[in-house]
Amino acid sequence: MAVIRGQFNSDDKNMVSMEGIVFGSWRGINYVRRSWKQPYTNSAAQKVNRGQFAEAVRTYQDLNNDDKKKWQDLARVIDYRGSGYNLFISWYLKGADKDNPMY
Repeated sequence: MAVIRGQFNSDDKNMVSMEGIVFGSWRGINYVRRSWKQPYTNSAAQKVNRGQFAEAVRTYQDLNNDDKKKWQDLARVIDYRGSGYNLFISWYLKGADKDNPMY
């Protein structure tokens, strides 16, 4: 990535796109980069993952406030670098002991 010194002379100070080149500013640092379009793939594996994630979110939303607090406390006790919600979702998606689930 190229770093540009100086001011931009454009109407949009944050981002200008011209023929595949993007000029921008991040935390006061001006830059230039190639633009790219995020490919949207809707593969069978992604559909399965989206469905499992949606199920995990619904399951967490269905928990009562006491259970949600327990997940928050567990995240704090094990020094998890996220919230109780994140911990629940990750454990749910890993399928932690599906015969005797913790959730």
